[in-house]
This record gives sequence, C-alpha cells and structure tokens, in this order.
Amino acid sequence: MPLRDLDGWVLRLSNREMPIFSSTVNRIQAFSPSDRSSLRDLTQRVLEDVALTVKVLKLANSAYYKPDGMRITTVQWAVMRLGYSSIRELCRTSLLVEDVLRGPRRERVIRDRVKTLHGAFQARSFAASRFARGVEEVFIATSLMRFGHLMFHCFGDEVADRLETCLSTPGYSPAKAEREVLGFRLSALSDALAREWNFCDLLHATIERNHRLDARVAHVLLGHNLAESVECGWDSPQVRRVIQTISSTLKQDVSDTTRLVHANARQAMQASLNLGLSRYLDVIPSPESEDDRKAADQRPSARSSAASPAAPDTGLMSSFSALLRKSRLDVNLFFTTLLDGIIRCVGMDRVLLALLTPDLNRIVGKYGLGWEREEITRFTFSLGDQESHLFQELLKARKVVWVNRRNGKEWLRYLTPEIQAVMSTTTFFLMPIVIKNQAIGIICADRYPSGRELDEASFVSFLHIHQLAHEVLASMH
Repeated sequence: MPLRDLDGWVLRLSNREMPIFSSTVNRIQAFSPSDRSSLRDLTQRVLEDVALTVKVLKLANSAYYKPDGMRITTVQWAVMRLGYSSIRELCRTSLLVEDVLRGPRRERVIRDRVKTLHGAFQARSFAASRFARGVEEVFIATSLMRFGHLMFHCFGDEVADRLETCLSTPGYSPAKAEREVLGFRLSALSDALAREWNFCDLLHATIERNHRLDARVAHVLLGHNLAESVECGWDSPQVRRVIQTISSTLKQDVSDTTRLVHANARQAMQASLNLGLSRYLDVIPSPESEDDRKAADQRPSARSSAASPAAPDTGLMSSFSALLRKSRLDVNLFFTTLLDGIIRCVGMDRVLLALLTPDLNRIVGKYGLGWEREEITRFTFSLGDQESHLFQELLKARKVVWVNRRNGKEWLRYLTPEIQAVMSTTTFFLMPIVIKNQAIGIICADRYPSGRELDEASFVSFLHIHQLAHEVLASMH
C-alpha cells in the first residue's frame, strides 16, 4: 500500500479494533446487570476509555442494533440500546493494550489517551457551563479528535516506527514529520475514520475548525488546547492564555475559570488513576494548592453581576413532555433525565438523589452525578430522631430551598455537623420529591468541586425544573 495514500490507510485501519485497558474490563465486569441505577456510572466508565467508546458506538450503529436507521451519537443511548450483557461481551472479546503495544509507541498511545481524557473532562464542563445541548457529544468529540493518531500508532507497524523516529528528532514538528512520512496529517485520518464509522457531526466540524456549523466546536477546541498546553505547567504563559480565552467564552472571571479547570483536571486525574495509569499523570500536572489560593484571593468580595444560567432548555422540557405522554412512566429514566437536566440547565457540579427506605426510618443516597460511589454510600440519615435535621424538615415542609444563602437561620439551624461532613459544603439547593402527596425523597445540588457561587438566576432555574418534575410525578397512576 502506498505510504501517501490516505484512503489506503482508512481501508487498512477501518476493520481494526483499538485495544482497551485491562482495568476497563475489570471495572465493567464489576457492574451488576440488575442495578439499573448504575446506567450513568456504566456510561461514564465506557467514556473514560476512548477505544471502548468507539467499539460501543460502532456496535450500536450496526444494522443489527439499528433497525430504525437512527444514528446513535452518544454512549448513554448506545448503552441503553445494547444492554449490559452486550457491553460485557464486547470487553471480554477485546484486545488489551497490555498485550498489543510495546516500547515507545505504547508510551505515546497511552500518554495521548490520558491527554485526550483530560481534554474531554474540560470540554464537557465548559459546554455544561454554557448550557449547550448534547454535552456528552462534546466529551466524545474531544476524546476522538486524535483517534487517527492513536489508531496509526497502534497498527502502523514499521511506518509508525519511522514516524516515531522523526517525532523524536530535533527540528521535526508533528506536522513536518507526518507530512514527510505519510504525506498527510493524522488529523485527516481521524476525520476520515470518523466519517467511515458515521460518528457525530460535531467531530467533523471540530477537526475542520468549523465554528459556524456547530457552536460547540469552541468548547471542544478549548478543552483540547488546554490539555495540550498544560504539560508546560499551570503557571506557563500558554496555559494562562488558554484560560483567559476560556474565561471570555464562558463569560466569567478568570479566578472562577481557574478554579473550574483545576477541578476538571482533578477529575481527569482520578479517572486516569482508576484506569491504572498513575505513571502517566505528568501529562496532567496536579494543580498546586498555591494556585487555588491565588485564584481565591483574586475573587472580588462582591460582584455587580454574575453569570446567569438560562432557563431550562427545550431539550430538557421535551424529555419531560415525552415522559408525560407515556402510559407507564419509567421511573429510572425519569430520574436519570431529571438529574442530568439539573447539571446541564442549572450549571451545577454535583447532584444527588436520596430516597426514603421502605420503613420510612431513613433517607439514603441512591444515585449521584459528580459524586463518588463511596460518598453516596455515606449519605444516610435517620428520621424521627429527637433532634431534627435539615433533610427531615425539608420532607415535612416540601419546599424548594436554597441553603445558607437565601433562607438564613430558618434552615441553617437544621444543618447539623453530620450533614456538613457528608455534603462538604454549607451552600446548596434542595428539592423534595413528592408522589401522590407523599414525600419520598430529596435532590441535593451544589457547585462544591469548582467553588463557583450559587446565584439567584440558578435558583430560579432550579425552581423551574422542580415544577416540571412535579408535573411528571403527578401523572403517575
């Protein structure tokens, strides 16, 4: 095959399967097929391994699983369509990175995967902050921006070795090395493979830098650029310039943006640790605590204005309307949609659903976004004790509450040390979950990881979503 034939490389690589990490297999195997509440967690585990993301999307878009012809562009829908057993089998039959790659190319592939994972966490957060549609597509597009590079270094054999030699030679930029060895840029291979596999249009628009085609391209490129530049250090001029651009795009203070990107970096670091990639974390330098203190010192004591989240978008309201039209409400799908809507439309970092136990003696955490599983397990509080607490009073009052900022001593006096220890913050939103005039649980939402302040507009959006949720729950038979 001619070395300068892009179509030839697409043909050569389109039927190959990029290897996944053995830790991914182990983590997928740990999920219980009977635990439907773990759908979001399972989706996130798939997203964190770019190779498994590609496999799942390709399988979900195959003729067998797509008889209706509708293209699946998110892992969440792919997981729902395929089912746990199919994904488990997909992992079982996949090649493993540890078995396929050796030497310098193995190092390059793994480091690139850590870097793209970091960029994906950043980009998804930026999109959520601007209430963009299709936040998961932003994560996927960022993950797959360099998929052609990864595939080539996995299966390019002697040609990939030649490119690796050029890349390690002083005076050779990636662009120069790729054109000299291949005759084309590897970004073109990423785009060609994405088109071959019919991936989301956002990926094509991003690779082509076509902002007019999709406004979300900006979020993908900002996440990618930050992940690329941060290897120079968080205090480097390159990173400062990127953060300034992110700040302008998100329409928020540089200090708020710095706290946000640091929180995102820590999430990406944890995801990499979960994949067993601790030795590659120099790709994501740990944000120094001194940086965080400087950012906090730069925050004004009061602001005349704050970034105001928009009202819930039409996508969320359409989801609820679809649920209302169902003759039989799928409760798991309802709560998944509700929590995702709070993250996306109110711009929260964390949201948690807690439900009453059947004996009504306790309220326990069931499902959370932005919460670690161990933290959800710790969320358990007795009811009916002599000393009342915040969650017990909320279930009685059935009110939407802004703790610490809006309600003063009325609610703060119920904020016990035990609740503060579990929540890790004293500022959050609460809403009751009521079915047939019976309070069955609560939802907590906050911005603790990023340290961003809550504001009046966010609370109004939170109230609006509660109203939508109440209408759906009232339709239950």
